[in-house]
Amino acid sequence: MTTGSIIQDHRSLISTDCGSGLAGTYYSRIWAGDDDPLKTKINGYGTSIVSENDPVMTWTNQDNPGVTKQGTYKLCFGGVVVDDVVFGDNDEITLINRLGDQIRQHDFDAANSIGAEGKDALKQIAGTASSLYRADKALSRGDLPTAAAELGIPNPFNKGKKRLSDRQKQNNKLGKNLSNSVLAVQLGALPLMDDMASAFNALVSMLNRDMRRTYVSKVKVKGNVYPATAETGKNVCGFVHDSKRLVWTLSAQPTGYEQLSTSNPWDLADLMWNFTALSFVADWIVPIQKFLSAKSTAYDFKGSGYVTRKRIVEAATSYVPPGFSTTGSYGLRTVVFERTLLSSLTVPMPNFKPVESIPSWQRALTAVSLLGQRVLK
Repeated sequence: MTTGSIIQDHRSLISTDCGSGLAGTYYSRIWAGDDDPLKTKINGYGTSIVSENDPVMTWTNQDNPGVTKQGTYKLCFGGVVVDDVVFGDNDEITLINRLGDQIRQHDFDAANSIGAEGKDALKQIAGTASSLYRADKALSRGDLPTAAAELGIPNPFNKGKKRLSDRQKQNNKLGKNLSNSVLAVQLGALPLMDDMASAFNALVSMLNRDMRRTYVSKVKVKGNVYPATAETGKNVCGFVHDSKRLVWTLSAQPTGYEQLSTSNPWDLADLMWNFTALSFVADWIVPIQKFLSAKSTAYDFKGSGYVTRKRIVEAATSYVPPGFSTTGSYGLRTVVFERTLLSSLTVPMPNFKPVESIPSWQRALTAVSLLGQRVLK
């Protein structure tokens, strides 16, 4: 094991108008890893670097004109605040899925495509497309009654009063027809077109496979750094990046046909999950489908490798609240780097997604349509 450290501490303890604390510059680097003097192989390794600059400064406040005070940026204005950005389990799952995409060179999944977009989907798409086409054609001729009929809308030109129950039935029919149309596009046509493109890419990749044995995938999560006294979301003064890079060497050359079969038990589990009612809605909250896909990658592509993780926080600021002015500034940079050897791909359990990431307007539209399907049966 090789270990070491470098520390350059040029700070001094001072008493200021903002209290007592350290002022000056500080740098440290601490590392540890496996010995390999000849550097003939990849070893486990880790290092942590901190660089901070917080010199003595003067500042004034317009509420006390002519009065100059002394301190440091960190003591007087709190330094900086870093977004809570951490590479999590869901990001780990994405990292493994991207590795699988790199190895396969396509994202076509035969089991899910056959199960999810079969003959029923094609019939639904064809029927809906025909209705929409005929409705559009009728509207172009000014034939509102025919257009309404194609969309399942009661004829607004029918005379005479209808019983309330009849009107309710018509409204239910309208809602269900519109839900059908939305779902046919959202859950039928769009996925089917995606699968058609993916299937084509799969065939191309199998015909033009290179003979690589080592593959690389990357995932990065990002955030911002703000002055502690600034309003959140404004006055960005730096960034935080937390990333991983996975390097994987296969123990056997892939054939390219792994995802075109249903022999992988995790592919079968993925298929069953996609058959589950409203499973895709659950995936908005917990990425179960991505978890099953990552497990499939770990099952198909055995080998060995390593993963590197790097977390960087960097900021520089002289921001002060309105009414203040200062001669000083503050700077911070931290780096944490780790390299871990792997003999297998371990897929963590998925976590709940942040609420702000769900749902998009498109998903919300689908959810409303599903609700209409269930309520208006």
